[in-house]
Amino acid sequence: MKKKLSYLGPEQTYSHEVAYKNFRHKFDLYWVKSIDQVVEEVSSGKANLGIIPFWNSYEDHIKQGQTQELIISAKNIFVSDVLVHNIRLNLLSNFPLTKIKNLYSAQAVLNQCKKFLEKHIPRAKFIAVSSTAEGARIASQQEFAAAIGSVAAGREARLHIIKKNIHSPQNRTLFFVIQKDPPRLQDYNTPYVLFLIKVDFKDITRVVDLLRKHKLRLSLNWERRKEHGYQFIEVQCFQAALDIHSFIRDARDEFGYVRFLGMYEVSVWIFKQDISKLA
Repeated sequence: MKKKLSYLGPEQTYSHEVAYKNFRHKFDLYWVKSIDQVVEEVSSGKANLGIIPFWNSYEDHIKQGQTQELIISAKNIFVSDVLVHNIRLNLLSNFPLTKIKNLYSAQAVLNQCKKFLEKHIPRAKFIAVSSTAEGARIASQQEFAAAIGSVAAGREARLHIIKKNIHSPQNRTLFFVIQKDPPRLQDYNTPYVLFLIKVDFKDITRVVDLLRKHKLRLSLNWERRKEHGYQFIEVQCFQAALDIHSFIRDARDEFGYVRFLGMYEVSVWIFKQDISKLA
């Protein structure tokens, strides 16, 4: 029997594209309505893996805080991979461009296509819905309506592609792959390792000193979080041969609290980008 993978749905969304492209042969795929539900499916053991959007190159804040908070609060969820997906946004409709009155899509997608929309259909009403697939479904049932989405979403809703690739350049989204069991360092070649350390932000130099002791390289950025009066700092480290247990033991002695959040393989694409946006 195949293992199960949960993703943020519905079908024909970009989360579905990522899940289908990478896991369709080894996993039964099923979608849920929210990122919270994906995390819950994995945490409860109903799904072996989950896929959740984390960061977009056009809107680097997209879902990032929500995704981080869910992983942190779940306690038994670990990041085991990061997948990079090129987003291709197309204008979908059964009516000419000049006839479009209502346009449906996810709010983030409307933002990513703002320049095109303002130039070519400035008089249309832009209506935010839950997903690109939902937008395509609604547009297929209305006169003079359109949607923005993938080729698959247009095909499913029986909409024509009026204009291809109307998004901003270099539009990529990162997706976390999450699982219930901690990933093993030996399964990775050059991993980024994620930790959460409880420390007052003014003492960040102590964190840097500890990382140097273990020959780790701090990422260019980290996240400050308040919880019970403390600052939480999420530290992203790079080290090909890291003794995780030794680092956790020393960090716990130094700061009182540390959590291993997971790891993922560093891709060529990530090396070429501004790493600070990934923290």
